[in-house]
Amino acid sequence: MSTEDAKAYLSSREVPRLFECLMTGLMFHRPKDHIQYLIDCLEKVKTKSQAEITWNMFVEVRSTKTPLPPIDNGKRPPTRERPSTTETAIVTHTTNPLPPIGSNGLPNVPAIFIIGGPGSGKSSHAEQVAAKHPGWVSINLGQLLLAEIKNRSTDEKWKAVKDLVVNGELAPEEVTLELLHDILKHNTQAEGFIIQGFPRDMEQAKEFEKKISKVDAVLLLDCEENNLIDKFQRQDKSRNEKDISANTFARRIATFKEKTLPVLKYFDDAGKLFVVNGDKSEEEVQEELSYLFDTLISNLENGRIPTPPKGPRPTSTKMMARRLVTPPCTPPENSQHQTLKWPTVTYIPPPEIKVKDEGRLSHLPQAPVIFLAGGPGSGKGTQCAKVTARYHDIIHLSMGDILRKEITERGTVDDKWAMVTKLLREGDMAPVDITEELLINSMKQFPDARAFLVEGYPRDALQYENFNRNIGGHSYTILLDCDDQYLHARLVLRGDSGSERIDDNIPAIEKKLAFFAKHTLPLLKAIDDEHKLIVIDGDRDEAEVFYDIVKVIDYSLYGLQLDQEPNNKEEMGDVNEDDDGREPVEEVMVAGVASITRDNNGNPYYTAELDALDDLINVPVIFVLGGPGSGKGTQCANIVKKYGFTHLSSGDLLRDEVASGSERGKQLTEIMEKGDLVPLDIVLALMKDAMKVYAGVSKGFLIDGYPREKEQGIRFEQEVAPAKFVLCFNVSDETMTKRLKDRAQYSGRVDDNDETIKKRLKTFHDVTQPVIDLYNSNGKLKMIDAEGTTDEVFEMVDKVFEEEKIPPSKDCFGKVVFVVGGPGSGKGTQCDLIVQKYGYTHLSSGDLLRAEVQSGSERGKQLTEIMQKGELVSLDTVLQLLKEAMLKKVVSSKGFLIDGYPRELEQGVRFEQEICAPQFVLYFDVSDETMTKRLLGRAETSGRADDNAETIKQRLVTFHDVTTPVIDYYTKQQKVVQVSAEKGKDEVFAEVQKVFDEVEANEAALKSSKVIFVIGGPGSGKGTQCANIVKDYGFCHLSSGDLLRDEVKSGSERGKRLNAIMEKGDLVPLEEVLQLMKNAMVSNLTKTNCFLVDGYPRELEQGLKFEKEVAPCTNVLYFDVSDETMTSRLLERGKSSGRVDDNEVTIKKRLQTFHNQTKPVIDYYKRFGKVCQISAESGIDEVYLEVKKFMETKQW
Repeated sequence: MSTEDAKAYLSSREVPRLFECLMTGLMFHRPKDHIQYLIDCLEKVKTKSQAEITWNMFVEVRSTKTPLPPIDNGKRPPTRERPSTTETAIVTHTTNPLPPIGSNGLPNVPAIFIIGGPGSGKSSHAEQVAAKHPGWVSINLGQLLLAEIKNRSTDEKWKAVKDLVVNGELAPEEVTLELLHDILKHNTQAEGFIIQGFPRDMEQAKEFEKKISKVDAVLLLDCEENNLIDKFQRQDKSRNEKDISANTFARRIATFKEKTLPVLKYFDDAGKLFVVNGDKSEEEVQEELSYLFDTLISNLENGRIPTPPKGPRPTSTKMMARRLVTPPCTPPENSQHQTLKWPTVTYIPPPEIKVKDEGRLSHLPQAPVIFLAGGPGSGKGTQCAKVTARYHDIIHLSMGDILRKEITERGTVDDKWAMVTKLLREGDMAPVDITEELLINSMKQFPDARAFLVEGYPRDALQYENFNRNIGGHSYTILLDCDDQYLHARLVLRGDSGSERIDDNIPAIEKKLAFFAKHTLPLLKAIDDEHKLIVIDGDRDEAEVFYDIVKVIDYSLYGLQLDQEPNNKEEMGDVNEDDDGREPVEEVMVAGVASITRDNNGNPYYTAELDALDDLINVPVIFVLGGPGSGKGTQCANIVKKYGFTHLSSGDLLRDEVASGSERGKQLTEIMEKGDLVPLDIVLALMKDAMKVYAGVSKGFLIDGYPREKEQGIRFEQEVAPAKFVLCFNVSDETMTKRLKDRAQYSGRVDDNDETIKKRLKTFHDVTQPVIDLYNSNGKLKMIDAEGTTDEVFEMVDKVFEEEKIPPSKDCFGKVVFVVGGPGSGKGTQCDLIVQKYGYTHLSSGDLLRAEVQSGSERGKQLTEIMQKGELVSLDTVLQLLKEAMLKKVVSSKGFLIDGYPRELEQGVRFEQEICAPQFVLYFDVSDETMTKRLLGRAETSGRADDNAETIKQRLVTFHDVTTPVIDYYTKQQKVVQVSAEKGKDEVFAEVQKVFDEVEANEAALKSSKVIFVIGGPGSGKGTQCANIVKDYGFCHLSSGDLLRDEVKSGSERGKRLNAIMEKGDLVPLEEVLQLMKNAMVSNLTKTNCFLVDGYPRELEQGLKFEKEVAPCTNVLYFDVSDETMTSRLLERGKSSGRVDDNEVTIKKRLQTFHNQTKPVIDYYKRFGKVCQISAESGIDEVYLEVKKFMETKQW
């Protein structure tokens, strides 16, 4: 066939048009299964004549009662990126594309965009500007679209456009360009065009410039997102547009931030962007907008605005790019359970400081002002307290504390302070004039101060300019520079500790984090440009941070060089005269290698306790080293998840001890307030105590970022425990520098610059190299090449653990779901959909066997021989393959779908014994008729020999025979979730989603619930106190014993099983107890999210498992009673109770058991400041008064 013949063939059958309609439909819907979609489309085409095949026939998804194809159950995708319209026809031009610019007679006049977020008032402002300038045409693209949608409501394409627009999404580019082209073409006499509501994404902007006209200028109405939302909420009741809901409005804001903000950056780079502060009054905004507009059009060249504009660049009174880089947002979720989120912010340029500091005003105290800055949770307040404790003549002024004190004194009766209270509670700033007045008044109270240390101020450029204008005399700013994750952890911990600050709530904290990232960090960059910024790494121990602050203050206020002693110490207040408190250590060196011994011979730190400690800590201890940006934190988290290790950091231990309020914590506070370094003896003691607490339950210990010096490593191994090996994550300086600089693009950390990074890396190498040499010489160093991805690096970590014969934890697998269904039930398809939506890993024993055979491994060869003989593969091999596959994915997966498993009961039982128990069994129930019909339909194309009626019948009989016992077994455990799979895949998946959504919702609700463990010995009266708490505070009271007894009484299958266990005298498995508790909590979530867990945990392992699998512990109520009192009460009870265990001998044993089991629990939770210890020696009412004091300090 010749080329001409081929062309004639294709043309006669309209093949090009067919391909055009197929591709248009494909790009419009973007289905997940594109092959099936095209097949469905071709099936529809068979019934159409050639004349009926149009380019947009598959866009008309609602044109008939049986639309084709039903993409995503007939729903539109939530967002849709449109392809370039360079060669796409507009609907009214069936054959020719939009005419090229230059040949269409469009007027050569200025085109100015006015852009703003939804609700910014851009429409009214554009109309007012146009009204002041005769001949200028204002084009409101949003109104044009709505009018066109209304006029063409019967057009299927415009119905689709309407669906997009009313849901807050973008109309297709070809539609908007066509409208703009037509309106411009019909206004050939216009002096210029003011276009608002366009462009809304980068594609629209570039297509406009390519096909319509040059863009002369872009005017941005810059508004805070909160102001837009407030305005929308105020107007909501009177809104005429009934189709605009709160969610739609939120989506429009999200679209603006995600798609329109990059457009503004594009025009800003081109020198065409001009910013107007849209948060001012309408009159002020219109005045600034008109001024900019008049300036721009006053110097036209050839009828257009030159780029850049002639003369000085026009600016508004507040031209700030502060919001041009805010992160994409999502519509607000209808959830009561919120988690703290850190805002993702790209680089924001520093603001221009227009009001310069000209020194302190004469009527104010003349002491220097030092600003102490840092993100929320950076520890500013703690460090300020240390500074004032050391330097009595330095006055600490915390703007937050000053405002909160003022609110407490004035109350909310005063309208002004009621407003301020509301602002602070929501995480907003107090008005500038109020903060400025309060700061001035506070300074006036201390005319003889040596210096003012001002915390929490200024927070943005406006406050800084006001300070310069009305106070002046800013000496320098100290920035406590902290990593995002550090701030997040501190804030969550502070919130969990029951802080009574009105602004310590998740929405307020998130707002403060976002404000700091978007406004305060850019201000700090501007201060750095003034050479007034001193950056201190705030991620370290409090003592180390304070040490650096002291050096800065010593030098700046007292003229002392680093480590120079003052000539007159009284000048600085009560400065501690001691050294750092560390005793010199003699290292035992043999042939240049440090010899680390632990026995009485050669170890100066040997004690009898050390021998006992060796017996107690009999799990691996691993030191973890790595430079900044090496990824050791991520790898530690992976190790914890897979191997069940405990992750310890000396800095965290110090902070926890101080927070606990213990005697040692008070001692540490005193040491750090004096600016001294914490002695190594105390650090080692903290490590030792923490490891003792975890010793019985941990699989091993990761000592993170330790040792930093050789002495620390030697002393640790001599006094605490030997290190099994040292994991060192080795990364080149180039890679670490690149990672840190990449992080700087969104972290906002000012120390992520070339010079600072270079210094940090040099310090790391200088300090760490001797440590590396020490452990390399004794064969304990495991160097990991950490240049690759997180997964690649963890593969190497896995190999090290495998070589060291450290097995994964049995509890590492997380959520496991067995997926059961007959042949043709569609379970494979549903598994794929679950994977896509919920992030599970899909595993099939059949697939794993085939993959192993194809791998050519020794085991694969053995499997090939077995199957060639027609023998069954052993269950041991199948389980091993499943376990290995799960272990490979355990770190990254959210859960596992075990497809087609178990096929028989023994498989399920063995899986539970050797791997883990399933969370539930998902059973796709389909009639034999439906399965037979589906399999016969598949036979037409599958070519499978077993897809015939007789074989199918036998397969179904076999399936029922082997599966029925499996379903019965898990039904008795209340673990079967049955889904009818008779309908199409979308309808079935809708039911599956309900199952997984409910599971996730319950887990989220449990994680955010308030749980109090109630602990007390027999006779402590905890049951009575629980009843009082339930009555007064609405808690749900749970007792594991009561739950077990109730389950047995119910006569359920589980109850029978539990009864059989208890009758044998065996202990009920912890998994059973936890499941009962979890079920009881879930069933009560509709009534309360506050729970008293009575008499639990009895052992530390129980508490840790509860927190991992059910919910975190909020607090522990410990009713402390002497053994004498408990014995007396129990003996008294024994006179009437008839209980055989109420006798002195038995009571003594019970009390001894209680103390042995409970002490580790109390010690563990004391480390986190969660224990409220109440003396229960007195009467019920007196004890409950103490309980109420504790309860009133919390927000339940």
